[in-house]
Amino acid sequence: MRIRLEAEEDVVAARRKARAIAAGFGFSTLDQTRIASAVSEIARNAFEYAFGGEVTFAFDGASKPQALLIDVRDQGPGIRDLESVLDGTYRSSTGMGRGIAGSRRLMDRCDIESSAERGTAVAMARFLPRTAPKWQRRASTRSCAASSSKTRWADARAARRAPKTRHAARSTKCSNRTANSSPR
Repeated sequence: MRIRLEAEEDVVAARRKARAIAAGFGFSTLDQTRIASAVSEIARNAFEYAFGGEVTFAFDGASKPQALLIDVRDQGPGIRDLESVLDGTYRSSTGMGRGIAGSRRLMDRCDIESSAERGTAVAMARFLPRTAPKWQRRASTRSCAASSSKTRWADARAARRAPKTRHAARSTKCSNRTANSSPR
């Protein structure tokens, strides 16, 4: 499923859709709020700073653990100082500059690619809870969107295993598993 970010109401729609999809997958009320908050923050950034973008929701049933995948893309000017934004030292003139770092902590996976030429792409994932209905946990592939998202995650997994190389675009990949997060 895709939501285009062309108006302020679209950001709200993306947040609502994220919460509804999370509820459908059996996430707790707290996790639904975390997922909706992460989507809302990243979507709002795409709308405000890149003047629009797109949110895509998908389900990766082939991976272990299975995951809800959320991509937010824009064609804006990119994030100038991505590293300082992510490490919490960046201070925005329009806000605290903590939205991206906070969203990253709310999700199990978060990959950010940003360049002035291509804009910003944020790929987030939240692993399905163990309490998800069995038909969801057994599904080999059930998708809410195009399979490109699943392919990108497979490419990202392969890239993590490959030797590191430098690219022109800034990219940050993270896997968040903290003591505060519930087991999945």
